Amino acid sequence: MNWKLFSGWGWAVAGRCLASGVVVVVVLAIHRHHAPTKAFRIKYRPLRPTTRQPFLPDLPSQTRPGQPADIPQRFLLEEDTACHRMGEDVEVVAYVHSAITRVEQRQETRRTWANSTALKMVVVFMVGRPRNRMEQVLIQKESSFHHDIVQGDYADHYHLLSYKALSSLRWITKNCAHVPWTLHADDDVLVDTFFLRQFIQGQERSQDRDKLHCKELVGEKVHRKGKWGVLPSELAATHYPPYCQGFLWLLPTAQVPKLLQASAYVNFLWVDDAYITGFLAIKANISIHDIKDLMATTILASVDVGTKLAWVHLLFKRRSVEWQRILNHYRVPGSPQPQFGRGQLPRVNDSLVL
Repeated sequence: MNWKLFSGWGWAVAGRCLASGVVVVVVLAIHRHHAPTKAFRIKYRPLRPTTRQPFLPDLPSQTRPGQPADIPQRFLLEEDTACHRMGEDVEVVAYVHSAITRVEQRQETRRTWANSTALKMVVVFMVGRPRNRMEQVLIQKESSFHHDIVQGDYADHYHLLSYKALSSLRWITKNCAHVPWTLHADDDVLVDTFFLRQFIQGQERSQDRDKLHCKELVGEKVHRKGKWGVLPSELAATHYPPYCQGFLWLLPTAQVPKLLQASAYVNFLWVDDAYITGFLAIKANISIHDIKDLMATTILASVDVGTKLAWVHLLFKRRSVEWQRILNHYRVPGSPQPQFGRGQLPRVNDSLVL
């Protein structure tokens, strides 16, 4: 750490420790000619409660370039017991980025990999504030039926997805800290939960266990125009650091609080993949384990079943069909039913129109 030295005696005071909730004050005394006998004096005092409300923009134009983002604290719908309802031996908590209007995508996820019993897993869908009263009525109705909706107090906008990510990580830390693994997925992803179970078991004694497991992107250029356009005031760098392609990543839950703590020292960036798994991960000293060979896109080929963890950008109307192919692959010989999955026994009422 670089300290500014004054002539004669110099004094510098260092800040706060988020993880322990304690302020650490370090006083450094340096004499111009003589090294002090006691260079450091460390004091501890509890953080005082603050009434300051987090700054949460309603529009991308209201973000504060060059400043860290505040973490959304409130939940309009929380499902705070979701990770305990299945018992204390839940293996994975999966949070899926969604939006209130993406009802059909959530239904398909529930019919497929979120409905699997390959491993003990909790799946929740992350949404933000409604645009109107009707949207809130609909999401509350869906929530009361499935109890898998987590609604954070942030504006649900494409260029504000980093707030959704921070809210999700806070929910995980607050309600699911006992669950060994955290999985993030987009709502157009199909996960082979049987392969996921095998992968997790293989990581338990691996030197890569505590890393971010994902498809790594390296040397990605920062675009200044178009859909992915980032202004120089938002990010001056010409290239992103290595980060995870955001459709799916896996991380030990014990690492999640480190990402939240890092957000106090990293400037906000709306490109959530690069922000969370790139800049925050680097600050939190979490490296990436590249598993690009376990990911596939668009088409589920029969030869890939049993060798891939996930597929992205599948047409949602085909996901149930492709999920059945996965179930057939894991069928016990001579058994009319798959060994684990509940197949296409949905937990949803298809006649319910939301």
